[in-house]
Amino acid sequence: MSTSYRWVSCTAFLSLLIFAIASCGSSDLAELDGDLSELAEKPDGEDGDADSSDSETAALGGVPAAQDGEDVCLGDIVPPRGAAGRAYFPATAVSQTAPFEELDRRARQQILDDVCIENVPCDTIEREVQIWERHEGAGYRCVMAIIDRQTRDEWIREVESSLPDRLVDRGQDVIGTLRGIAENDSPRVTIAEITDRGAPGGPRAEWLHRSIERALHQMDVHVIARRPDWSGYGVPDNVDGVIRAEIAALDEEHNPIEISWKVRSADRILRGESLVLPDFATPNVDEASHLPRLDINDDEVSLLFDSRDGGGLCHGQRTELWLETDEDMHVRVFNLYGNRSGHAIFPAIPGDDDLVRSGVPVSLGQFRAMRHGDIGAERFLVIASPNPESLDRYSSIDRFCRLPSSLAHSLQHGQDLPNSGDVYFYETGFRLMDGEECAEFSFDEREKQQILDIVRSAPSCW
Repeated sequence: MSTSYRWVSCTAFLSLLIFAIASCGSSDLAELDGDLSELAEKPDGEDGDADSSDSETAALGGVPAAQDGEDVCLGDIVPPRGAAGRAYFPATAVSQTAPFEELDRRARQQILDDVCIENVPCDTIEREVQIWERHEGAGYRCVMAIIDRQTRDEWIREVESSLPDRLVDRGQDVIGTLRGIAENDSPRVTIAEITDRGAPGGPRAEWLHRSIERALHQMDVHVIARRPDWSGYGVPDNVDGVIRAEIAALDEEHNPIEISWKVRSADRILRGESLVLPDFATPNVDEASHLPRLDINDDEVSLLFDSRDGGGLCHGQRTELWLETDEDMHVRVFNLYGNRSGHAIFPAIPGDDDLVRSGVPVSLGQFRAMRHGDIGAERFLVIASPNPESLDRYSSIDRFCRLPSSLAHSLQHGQDLPNSGDVYFYETGFRLMDGEECAEFSFDEREKQQILDIVRSAPSCW
């Protein structure tokens, strides 16, 4: 199979444009005033210093606890106008026995616990937390602390501006090692996809991409633009290393995110120290574009889009999908979108050779990303083996076809995969974006309808 193996749109298998069935997740950079009222609407657990037998609790936003007496005390506290995340972020503490001074401390600490994240400078927040009101009633004392939204927003900007420096702190050792491997004081790197909550690309991935670039420049590292025809396999000839990063939820209670990253050189993988940020201090990512996290990628296979920084695509944007293996392998590629929908896209037509030759990048076609439905991201899954029988039931697929909904759902969650020892897997995808950054792209409705008609008419794979 030659490196020019590809289909141009409107040729014999326009159906390869299947991957255009993309999501409509919003990708505008979220306003960094992200709604802390979501935190204020949830009762928190008991304060760590409280003794449950003493009925001492701390609650966010004045949410009453279960006991009647606490309800009375908390109900008598009137938040400042615009509280619950609009102009102020409040927190309350209540106790039968603790003095007001202790409750002041607890209420203030509650705000710090829910706004600040460990190892993120939080001096601005600490200075500006205020005690709004104290009250005593029904045998309880209660205190409300607040912080105004403007202060919180200033702190968010501090978090963003300090991110490159924090990345430098966590990257010096790794980049130092890369310098030694490359024998170059100013090594060259390219930044591959950034996966955010299971899907590459999106507003937060692009935001992180910019911070990583700034950090690398501070470390005298040259950032080389990713080649559009690179398959993602190994390290391109024009660079010394490839950086990949992942954004994942660390704690669902307070919504911090963890950023992990690694650098791949020609012969080893160097892992940098991860860092934690508060979710609301980063650009918003539509939950509809989250995908289940899979940890199945093998080094023997790679699949990559020519995409925006971080891995996203705009509605109407043209792209190309590249595949490569490190030995001759029989390959199947699946496009999974939504929770229960998917198609086999390689091989495309009966008679196509499914054998991908070692070290020969293969184009799976030129496509246009398209927003359709209510899903914000797509996944592409590769199943490959030197032995076609090891592909199990997938070996019989020889054309573009529709997967049963139950199987598409299983594959989306990394299930129902062949379990032979000589089978290799790889998954990637994209998050769909729109907004000002995508203004240059458009999609003719007639072309969109043609694609949808082809997708709907695909035969069942079995």
